[in-house]
Amino acid sequence: MSETWPQVDLFYSYRSPYSYLSINRLADWVEADHTDLTVRPILPLAIRQPDFFAKVDPLLPPYVENDAPRVA
Repeated sequence: MSETWPQVDLFYSYRSPYSYLSINRLADWVEADHTDLTVRPILPLAIRQPDFFAKVDPLLPPYVENDAPRVA
């Protein structure tokens, strides 16, 4: 019987503080649990939806600024 490792696909955004903060934890987890990790970069939101920032809730930027250090 051949042993296969669990497969995890990471949809990674280079602009997201959450992606940045998670990559080291994921790398440790992959090494410890012998998991196959496939990193799949995604286009930034501003390219996928150019009008996103014109319609965003004004409370979003302060939320992200406060939440990113908490997650870190």
